[in-house]
Amino acid sequence: MSESAGIIVKVNDEILLCKRSESVNHGGYWSPPMGGVEKGESPAEAAVREFKEETNISINGTLKKIIKLDNKITIFLSVKNTKIKPDLDKAKDGFEHSECGYFKDKDLDDLKISQKFLKVYREILN
Repeated sequence: MSESAGIIVKVNDEILLCKRSESVNHGGYWSPPMGGVEKGESPAEAAVREFKEETNISINGTLKKIIKLDNKITIFLSVKNTKIKPDLDKAKDGFEHSECGYFKDKDLDDLKISQKFLKVYREILN
């Protein structure tokens, strides 16, 4: 697996996750918008680019690197005061997700989430 990066958006006590479309890798799983780091690109630059490509939203402001999973996936955190709403229909790669939503810690048990990501989400929310 090549290196990838993504951004988790947190608003108050909720995080933004998107459900991977069944036609792509990890279909049906909820994750932050993320994707591959291209040659000459930093993980932070890749995370911002991928977020825009998958949600049609430009992330501005400071990103906090929170973890690097399996030495391949860099996850950043963006804390916002108000919810941002992905527009999957207008996003270049919006087809990669079937829906997006905001979730509290208590909601996570009802979602299909990989265990390594679940641990990260819980740490952010608690």
